[in-house]
Amino acid sequence: MRKLLLALFGLLGAGTLPGPARADISFRESECQFPGTVQQRVIADLNGDQRRDFLVSYTRSDKEKKTFAAVFYQKPDGSFGPGPNLDYTFPAEARVFAVGDVAESPGDELVVVTGQGVFWVEKTATGFGRLLPLIASENLFTGSEPGQVVLHRVLWDLDGDRKLEIILPAEGGPLIFRRNPEGKFSLRQQVNLPPVVSYRIGSFGDVFITDDINQFLRWHTYAKRVIASHTMPDFFFEDANDDGRTDLLGLLNNKLRIFCQEPDGSFPQSPTAVIELSILTPEEKKLTLTGEALTYADLDRDGMIDLIMTKWGSTENRTEMTRFLYFGKPGLKFNPKPDQIIGSTSAGVEFGVLDLNHDQKLDLIIPYFHFAPAQAFKIMTQNSIKIQFQLYLCGPNGRYSQGQGKDYARPDRRLILNYKIDIIGILLDFQTLIQGKFQPLLTFRDFNGDQFPDLVADTGSDKLAFYWGNAQVEFAKQPDQVIPLESAIVYDLADLNGDGKTDIITYYESAERVQEKRKLAQKARQQAQQPGAEAPAGVDESKLMATAEATRIKVLVSK
Repeated sequence: MRKLLLALFGLLGAGTLPGPARADISFRESECQFPGTVQQRVIADLNGDQRRDFLVSYTRSDKEKKTFAAVFYQKPDGSFGPGPNLDYTFPAEARVFAVGDVAESPGDELVVVTGQGVFWVEKTATGFGRLLPLIASENLFTGSEPGQVVLHRVLWDLDGDRKLEIILPAEGGPLIFRRNPEGKFSLRQQVNLPPVVSYRIGSFGDVFITDDINQFLRWHTYAKRVIASHTMPDFFFEDANDDGRTDLLGLLNNKLRIFCQEPDGSFPQSPTAVIELSILTPEEKKLTLTGEALTYADLDRDGMIDLIMTKWGSTENRTEMTRFLYFGKPGLKFNPKPDQIIGSTSAGVEFGVLDLNHDQKLDLIIPYFHFAPAQAFKIMTQNSIKIQFQLYLCGPNGRYSQGQGKDYARPDRRLILNYKIDIIGILLDFQTLIQGKFQPLLTFRDFNGDQFPDLVADTGSDKLAFYWGNAQVEFAKQPDQVIPLESAIVYDLADLNGDGKTDIITYYESAERVQEKRKLAQKARQQAQQPGAEAPAGVDESKLMATAEATRIKVLVSK
């Protein structure tokens, strides 16, 4: 139970605050549905009408090892139809997909990557058509077994000409394919940034898990299995050194390799800079609940990247979360010691980076929670958790507020919100929590079009509260507007109609599927209380679940 509580406390939850002051925005609401479980989503103009549509990939429990896609087109009035405009079944050889403008057809194309290359899916008047080749090339997916087709970014604009390059992961490093004036893709280069390969000889010794039926034999009578895995770094493409060109950054295991783009558009074969940080002491590295992770952002907007090193856990406090900031200097140099330190208490490493006051500098949004017995009691008795967000505003000098002689930066604002949680629902669907899918809608976006990020907070009780942002980053204690909206843990936020205001898409399981899940959970409890009890004859529970499997969608487009 403690792990469950700690996981909940680290979530970006939302607040239950009193009723609206005044209504400043309105939405046109559409309801859609498709027969499956949503996996991933992409928002793009898929038919070339200058309006943004959305594509969802989904699976079905009664059709294993198959992945599907559904496309919903936006209508001229900003609404969406009840069902998909296009349906697609990914081929068995597909491994990942992307969406982007790679061919001379209206709108963005659905791009499919297989072990043999890259293809785009033709669109016809009646639906998706043939797979048409873009690139023939082996890659890191070559020889892999089929599985769920997942979204993976392989399309990038490296030189700002609005013509996308294709970048494929490969054993020797990423392959960069550029598009020529005729619209054909050809290999420009392979960057020397190969994956890290880890391996294991033999099995763990559990025949039921590894299926290593040969392990009863003497070790010298056969060659044990070799299990190898390839891990590509996280790739980023942006200007790291303020020279106006897009650079390649690879990040893995707290090591950042930077390949600065040359004037001719190529990347060097050796990294321009290699940055590796570790802030854990030898004693801390031995602890099981401590760790560290490196990321970056241009916090002070001087054109040079800054490093953010997060450390969690300590010998005294397992929920301690400390962030060490290293501000970049010319030549991709950094001070050996952190320039500023930000401390908090949380069970998750998530944090936000956003320009809250429109001053062209990035502010930090840090979730904070202090674990106390009273909090646990409130969760169990009131189904409510209290979450605090500390806002650190980047000042004119490119630094965060810090008292003289103090070791830590201090927050400029604090937001305290309550979120109503469905403890029973979470316990019945615990897989959602451990997969990291339990993410209630709490975020900062510009919903009223004044260019200041607003705070939107799902109350957890089927209401959405809005707090308008401003240059002072002073959010009202009461919400400026509250609208009814079924609470969701899967959502997308984007400007769908181009009016400068953020719109909302939320995703839900079908009511029938939720009902079937609860029935199965109730039956499991009854069977646990009565050993030997069996399910009613003739009832195929998996078929009941599959029949009820569907995803409901609500789309709110600003008027």
